[in-house]
Amino acid sequence: MLKKLRLLKDKLRFAKNKFLYDFKASANLSSFNFESIKHIVISKMDGKLGDSQVITPFFTQIKQYYPSIKFSVLCSENIAPIYIQCLKIDSVVVLPKKPQKEDIKNAVEKISHLGPCDLLVTTEPNFRARDFILESLLKPTFTAGFENRADCVNINLLKRNFGKHISEYFKDLLILGGIKNPDMHYLPLITKESTDKLSLLFNDKTVYGIAPYGASKHRKLSDKTVTDICDFFLNFDRNAYLCLLVAPQDRSILESLKDKYHERLIILPKELNATDLAYAISRLKFLLSVDTANVHLACASDTPLFALYSGIDPDGIVRWGPAPWCKKATAFHKKGVLIEDLDFDDFSQELHKFMQIED
Repeated sequence: MLKKLRLLKDKLRFAKNKFLYDFKASANLSSFNFESIKHIVISKMDGKLGDSQVITPFFTQIKQYYPSIKFSVLCSENIAPIYIQCLKIDSVVVLPKKPQKEDIKNAVEKISHLGPCDLLVTTEPNFRARDFILESLLKPTFTAGFENRADCVNINLLKRNFGKHISEYFKDLLILGGIKNPDMHYLPLITKESTDKLSLLFNDKTVYGIAPYGASKHRKLSDKTVTDICDFFLNFDRNAYLCLLVAPQDRSILESLKDKYHERLIILPKELNATDLAYAISRLKFLLSVDTANVHLACASDTPLFALYSGIDPDGIVRWGPAPWCKKATAFHKKGVLIEDLDFDDFSQELHKFMQIED
């Protein structure tokens, strides 16, 4: 009953925001071409790191073929270093986690010096008030996005690329705009600051990484499974070190592992930004990760990767798995089984086989 009430509440809220802010995009898709575009705005208000890694070829290819186009990015603080330091975006505006109408209005004013918005790109699949408000303020000529219900989205990337990997969505947009054979390899999100900060931890070490937790509780490996993975890596390579990639709120597991593995466990600083994480992954000999942003960061740095996915969402594996061009990665799932219910025995043979190939 509570679930039904929440769904009804969401529908009513969406209908209200659509009524207040949505508008019918008038531009015809046949007229879409980067030759006529001067200003592109990227909405990353959701703060998702994985999306930010996957979208990097969209920036690099446009800058190569259409260097006069200006970019603005509206994003949360956690991913701002990517757009400022790695991608050198013309205008980056940091918004709070839950931006209000006034926050979005101020952000739009800050990017107005680059001219009207010709193209807005958003990866938000379910528009909330903030997304509709941004649309109503920018009034972009074109909006490329995933939201099927909004009239303002006139390039529906989800509908055009359903059943494909997420990187194919942006490849499609690049081709649609006039770039015939775009290079979709991700840009590694590594900075000199991150290198200077963390390089001593990895020097002269063979390090195996484990990313055991995703954002959802259903993407978290059990403590026993994590320990079994650690034991496996150290038995596979007697000279190896271990490095767990965990968020600050999940660092409690490090204490128990430290008592067992001592100097073999590399503990990263508590406060890491997106580029720090990217650098750490680039220095790994191998990474085992659940379905989370680390998968895409590993693809970018060509780090061998064994990724675990939920067995109840096959479409999600196709869309959010390792990039199609990434030859050093494999995705594992057990049909009908969530990541949180996986035991090490479920994937140990596949892991060992893959590691022998990569070794």
